[in-house]
Amino acid sequence: MSDDRPKPSPERERRASRPVEFEDTAANLLSLGTLAGVWYYGNKYTNLEWHWLLGAGVSLGLLTYTLLIGPFRKLLIILKYIIIIGMLLAAAAFIYKIVHQSS
Repeated sequence: MSDDRPKPSPERERRASRPVEFEDTAANLLSLGTLAGVWYYGNKYTNLEWHWLLGAGVSLGLLTYTLLIGPFRKLLIILKYIIIIGMLLAAAAFIYKIVHQSS
């Protein structure tokens, strides 16, 4: 009895097993934030039809995603390290506060 299912390509296996990186997630969230911001403020302050604002938001969201994945990826890497260092400093301050509060 043989297995007739096609074998996945090595590229597909590599993509499927690749962990999601911080930069990809941040770029996705920032592009969605751009879409939501353009749509919200556009509807709030103008009398344009909603589809023009949605189109502008999608365009700016895709532009944001493209720039953050490509040329501005280093900004997201720097942001990642700033967040990590901030979390470590906050944890150290919290531990310091607990230790000196109990004595």
